[in-house]
Amino acid sequence: ANFLSRLLALEPLEWLNLTSLDGFFQFFFEPLRRFIAEDWMKRWMDWAGMGAVGLLLVSAFYYLRRVRVFARMVLAALALLILAGGSVTASAAEFRHVHTYTLREGQVVHNDLVVMAGEVRIDGTVEGDVMAFAQSISINGTVKGDLIAFARDIQILGTVSDDVRGFAQSLSIEGKVGKHVTAFCQKLELRDKSQVASSFYGFAEEARVNGHLLRDLTLMASRTTLSGQVDGAVKIQGHTLMVGSDARIPGTILYRGHRKAEIESGAVIGKLDFVQLTRKPAYTQPRYYLRQAIRYAGTLLLAALLIWLAPRPFERVTANVGSLARGLGLGLLLTVSIPVVAIILMVTWVGLPIGLVMCGLYLILLYCGQIFVGTWLGAKILSRPETKLASIGAAAVGLLIYRLSKFLPWIGTLATVAVACIGLGAICYEIYTHLQPRRGQAVVPPAPIST
Repeated sequence: ANFLSRLLALEPLEWLNLTSLDGFFQFFFEPLRRFIAEDWMKRWMDWAGMGAVGLLLVSAFYYLRRVRVFARMVLAALALLILAGGSVTASAAEFRHVHTYTLREGQVVHNDLVVMAGEVRIDGTVEGDVMAFAQSISINGTVKGDLIAFARDIQILGTVSDDVRGFAQSLSIEGKVGKHVTAFCQKLELRDKSQVASSFYGFAEEARVNGHLLRDLTLMASRTTLSGQVDGAVKIQGHTLMVGSDARIPGTILYRGHRKAEIESGAVIGKLDFVQLTRKPAYTQPRYYLRQAIRYAGTLLLAALLIWLAPRPFERVTANVGSLARGLGLGLLLTVSIPVVAIILMVTWVGLPIGLVMCGLYLILLYCGQIFVGTWLGAKILSRPETKLASIGAAAVGLLIYRLSKFLPWIGTLATVAVACIGLGAICYEIYTHLQPRRGQAVVPPAPIST
């Protein structure tokens, strides 16, 4: 209640204005700061961890008695892999959850460092990677690995030997970065003494580049000011571009914007290519309808392949769509739970590939769900298909109706969410029933090994 009361006490006009990038960052990072400051992060992780472990134990106890022997082995191997990944990560990284974390000058962390705190300050040396979640992060010392930072304010005054990935409201670099920089923030600033040894990729509301970039610069920002030195190519897209008198850019600047670039006297640039951007509704351009037709054709082609290669499973999944209550309920549960489990797995270094694979399969199943829902809808409109060609025809009609419904405001959004949930639920229910042993089928024990 204390957390909610303080969160609701924020000025609504500042963080509810999601139409602007400033309002978006206020909406995201201010609740995150309150969340960390009130120590709710640790409680949430404890609750989520205990809930996930309890759910896994109950599910394992219930299903392992019913699924086939091969499925038991797969589930057991996956559980051992996750546990092993957690133990390896725990031994290879140091975890800190405190109100304020400070690594003093002269102190050395010989492993990776994962920190959740209100304020993080590193004046010493970290020989591995640093992953930090905080309100403010300040790097004054040396990080010999990567820096992955989520905060409202990030300052890099020291040295990061490898890559920097920053997600913040404000990101400022005055030190040295040994490799790439990728930044998603509202305000981005490379100060005079900053140096980036490789490419820089930035997405911001306002960007100021005053330092030295040894390779390429790619920016998507509303307002950009270039006053430093960039040795490679420059690609910028946004509303305005200002090239200061101290800018030294021997290569080509490719600028896509709504206004022409302003170049002050004294600036040294090789070439400026300007592409005027105009705001036109997407539906007024012919290529918009061409893209929609290509997407429809690609989805229909995938449906035809599934029908032709696996007709029986396709028919069973399509039949599961008919149970709307079961499919929608199971789909809603899985739509929310699968990303949560994947994020929990990706917190650990060894669990990161498992979480990424889970996210990839999740997106594939969401995409394929529309095929089964469209085929079911087409079969209801036409008739029950009895051949493969008839099933393809039903898929063509149903997918066309679904594609046209997405053009309608509000209805298109609701249809997209409903189709994704129902399709995901139907697919996962078929997987669940396939793992169950058939009725009357006894599990044959393995034959004894003859000596």
